[in-house]
Amino acid sequence: MFKAFTPKDIGVRHPGALVAVVAAGMCFAAGDMAAKTLSATVPATQIAWMRYLVFAVISVPAAYALHGRDGLATARPWFQAGRAAAITGSTLLFILGLGRLGLAEATAINFTSPIMVMAIAPLALGEKAAGSRWMSAAIAFAGVLVIAKPGGGAFSPAALFPAAAALCWAISSILTRAMASERTETTMAWSSVAGCAALAVTLPFAWHSLNLAEALLALAVGIFSTGGNWLVIVALRLAPASYLAPFFYLQIISAGAMAWMLTGVPPSPSTFLGGTLIALAGILAARRKPDGQSRQRPG
Repeated sequence: MFKAFTPKDIGVRHPGALVAVVAAGMCFAAGDMAAKTLSATVPATQIAWMRYLVFAVISVPAAYALHGRDGLATARPWFQAGRAAAITGSTLLFILGLGRLGLAEATAINFTSPIMVMAIAPLALGEKAAGSRWMSAAIAFAGVLVIAKPGGGAFSPAALFPAAAALCWAISSILTRAMASERTETTMAWSSVAGCAALAVTLPFAWHSLNLAEALLALAVGIFSTGGNWLVIVALRLAPASYLAPFFYLQIISAGAMAWMLTGVPPSPSTFLGGTLIALAGILAARRKPDGQSRQRPG
């Protein structure tokens, strides 16, 4: 009597990929919320190290199980090292920002990284960006200004931390694109081990003995962050990156909603407006081809 209802009935394409993207955003937001809670008592370098420690414990055995010793071998060691340094710097800077900003504010500013990739790619990879893409960059920058409010009494220099984190993430994305032939598992293993080793150097200078609650939060940071990265990979295997790109901005909503639920403090109007502008910029950039023509609907 009743026809089965499927995602196609409402025009949803690649439903599995979209579910993975939304779940990834929620994982990242949950991990960031745990990191923000920890930042009240635990040094940022230690939080970042614990995140990469859990990341390494998961990713290295996975790479070995899937490919044996070849899973840890790379033909581009310097690129891998550079990517690991950039992504570690991004993590550390973002956690430093979380200790001084709200989760929604830090997340929104950090989401300027796709626009930074567009700005760096012509210089690093020889890719061209059309005028419409630069318009998207201008809208994203306006969103950052709305959130950070430079020149106003509410401006906090802490807004520079997630902005610098976004730049580091953009650099890591460029390096990832430059070594596209490398296995995903290999790249994840290298990044986790290198980040863990680099951050371990800082531990003697800033260490906090964890109680049980803090240890569980630290474990949550690592598990949710690793799970988010894995879900992103799953999504990109199920659907084109150009189709999925706008949906990654849903993490801004996830972060704001999660912070609201846990703290009872809703995002400020400036955060909501700025985050909307940044998300709009990302959607416009994703819906344009490099030559400035409108992208066709995904097939």
